Amino acid sequence: MKTTLTALSLILASMTATAMPSHNLDVSVHVNDGSATVKVFRDGTPIEGATVTANKFSAVTNDEGSTFYNLVSQRSQYVEFTVTDNEGNSQSVKRFITGER
Repeated sequence: MKTTLTALSLILASMTATAMPSHNLDVSVHVNDGSATVKVFRDGTPIEGATVTANKFSAVTNDEGSTFYNLVSQRSQYVEFTVTDNEGNSQSVKRFITGER
């Protein structure tokens, strides 16, 4: 059973999740080996300057609408990313990130 759960966790962790649009914000989180790339778009256009927060992490998206998050601990965990654009619209996405590197 533990092996099945571990395998399922790894499969889910390697997938990309896309949040339901909120105020036309599209947030995707791609998880890979203890880290995540968060991308923010509106109507297919990257959003530069959106604030992404998770735990004690805070960063601003670049001109491609993305930023990078790295787990501080080696422990696998769920992380909730909240994105806020320059107009104050926000969207949250929760993803499981494995701590194995």
